[in-house]
Amino acid sequence: MKMMIMKVLRHQSRLKDILCGVRGQHHLTSLHLQVEMESTTPLNYFKLMVSEDMVASMVAETNRYASQTLRNKELSPNSQFRKWVDVTIPEMYAFLGFILSMGLIVIDYLEDYWSTDPMFKLPFYTAVMRRERFCLILSFFHLCNNEQFIPREQPGDDPIFKIRNFVDNLTYNFKSVFCPGERVAIDEAMVAWRGPLSFRVFNPDKPDKFGIKVFELCDSSTVYCCNLEFYTGKQDIVRRLISPYIGCGQFLYLSGPVHILETGEHISLWDDANEQEAWSSQDNGPKFEERR
Repeated sequence: MKMMIMKVLRHQSRLKDILCGVRGQHHLTSLHLQVEMESTTPLNYFKLMVSEDMVASMVAETNRYASQTLRNKELSPNSQFRKWVDVTIPEMYAFLGFILSMGLIVIDYLEDYWSTDPMFKLPFYTAVMRRERFCLILSFFHLCNNEQFIPREQPGDDPIFKIRNFVDNLTYNFKSVFCPGERVAIDEAMVAWRGPLSFRVFNPDKPDKFGIKVFELCDSSTVYCCNLEFYTGKQDIVRRLISPYIGCGQFLYLSGPVHILETGEHISLWDDANEQEAWSSQDNGPKFEERR
């Protein structure tokens, strides 16, 4: 679950280029960006997606989980856990920065990021945080209160309980800071994952064949992810993804077999292959449709 969240964060790593229109077909106007930026630093762009309140929640839950774990754990005299002190907000920002940068600078072994070998040395990591401290934070990094967990198949259980609050806040920010253009598309992505997980899927057509399927609603001109949802076996995903934009006049592009759910709102679906409008809502609402 920890790696899943880090990969979701990395998904928006080109946020600055996207919002500035560098990678898109056109420069974006104030119609797209829904917030005013005091300064266009990387940190400020990051805070658009991961707010200060979200980081404060990470700090609180990480410290809570460390306290719960250490209270019930018998430590050996030489255990590194004996060195644990509560993480702070600046440390959490540094930790998240490390995680994101490790997605850009890929090294096989974690300890090699702190290598002192002149050929492999990366001064950034050694200057910001000691390896032992990073590993301690990684061991206790948490996004929820385990005491509120509902076991699987019990009423009210949530397959992504461990990351639910974080994902909900993240997608809220995705939708709040950016207004998509006229054309949007829904597609699926795969977050590589081979560990035990009830909703892990296998897709032979993807480079990462085992993993977690994520459905994404993206702006077609900038590739900005406006909304996303993890596939956990629940249906009606298309409806939930587009619900914030119903009535806004966008054209929706879809690929693969898609079930269009009955709704009375105005939505237009565009057949990308045939370059024509494949379906649009009528006064009496759309019909069920499946396109292969």
